[in-house]
Amino acid sequence: MKSTSFLLKLLSVVLAAVVISYFMRTPKYSWVQRLDIIVQTPDGQKSGYGLVEVVLAVPRRDSFLGSQFYWRISGAAAVVDMGDDKYLFGLLYNRDRSEHPDTVFRFAAQRAGVLPRLSKANARAWFKQVIALDRPVEVDFRKHIELAAFTNMSDPSSIVSVSDPEDFERIFGSKYSVLRAEISIVDETPSPDTLYTVLPWLKSETEPFPGRIGLISEIKYFYELIDSRHFVRNPQ
Repeated sequence: MKSTSFLLKLLSVVLAAVVISYFMRTPKYSWVQRLDIIVQTPDGQKSGYGLVEVVLAVPRRDSFLGSQFYWRISGAAAVVDMGDDKYLFGLLYNRDRSEHPDTVFRFAAQRAGVLPRLSKANARAWFKQVIALDRPVEVDFRKHIELAAFTNMSDPSSIVSVSDPEDFERIFGSKYSVLRAEISIVDETPSPDTLYTVLPWLKSETEPFPGRIGLISEIKYFYELIDSRHFVRNPQ
């Protein structure tokens, strides 16, 4: 029994080493993208942003781990100071995590005609086009960016979705609106410092935000799915 247990442990170590070695040899590409959200307020236009580093691994055609691209992101949600101690947040993911920062950028750039469709065959050339991109790509925030706010900045359970224009107006007022959202490629370093200044409890909040009966339709559903990873991911 001891020899069998030893062999199983040895096999798991060898397998882990093989997987790690594979990923170390897998071609990887990285860039930093900046999400800017521009809003209209009674005091004129205001904007805020969030930075995300994306690491793309492109498996070889003979990969025993499958043929999908592997993504890793680190960074923070966009923050817009709306004034009067009110803040708007452009989350890293939408509520069901079907929209990620990397895919939002990739497909928006593809629709705008500034980047081709990504494939294994063109990954290197595609990446060169990404880092050479010198203008922002507009994103349909109504479809692809989850917008949120807090009615009480010190209470995680006061989070509300404001992606719907009616909900946005209800929280911020009739003279506030989102004008557009843009993603650009930048030479900057992502940091959660701004978010931690605005929401200091994010450093210790790991569980999904508790639900409550509240202001917005589907609010309980929204609460149950949102957690700190929608705001900060793999902080450096």
